[in-house]
Amino acid sequence: FRPINLCNVAYKVISKVLVNRIRPFLNDFVGPLQGSFLPGRSTTDNILLAQEVVHYMRHTKSKVGVVAFKIDLEKAYDRVNWEFLRCTLHDFGFPLKIINLIMWGVTSASLSILWNGSKLHSFTPHRGLRQGDPLSPYLFILYMEKLALSIQQLVDNNVWQPIHVSRGGPGIIHLLFADDVLLFAKAQLDF
Repeated sequence: FRPINLCNVAYKVISKVLVNRIRPFLNDFVGPLQGSFLPGRSTTDNILLAQEVVHYMRHTKSKVGVVAFKIDLEKAYDRVNWEFLRCTLHDFGFPLKIINLIMWGVTSASLSILWNGSKLHSFTPHRGLRQGDPLSPYLFILYMEKLALSIQQLVDNNVWQPIHVSRGGPGIIHLLFADDVLLFAKAQLDF
């Protein structure tokens, strides 16, 4: 099931103000391979790039194999760890007042269940982002950018080898589409 998000008007106004303040700076934080929710970017760009990579994989004559993984993060918003989100915002240099305001909005939710027409006792979740909150998509892509940075660190440490579709072209290690991830690497037998 998917919970219905009912926010009061004051919260929605605060959330939209935060979105308008954060959105212009997201391109500074989020790498070029995230194709969702950012001004000037489109998932279509990543789809075209993914098609080129798959074409390369099918037609390469290289002796080095390549591997691709497609990962669909099931119930991605529901699984966001709040403490990790707080650390992510801190790592990206958000001011403490903004972090606290964002985290207040994220953690102040309460859930109620209607069972056969009767409302059960409310409870507080301990993780997740609200579906329908204007701020949630932007928080999620920052959250996912931490994954992208971790993968890049593996590349920098020569643990993960990116694939190059053309000579001199940039190495491609991943493409992000909100909660869908494509990972690419040279295939290796040894670890």
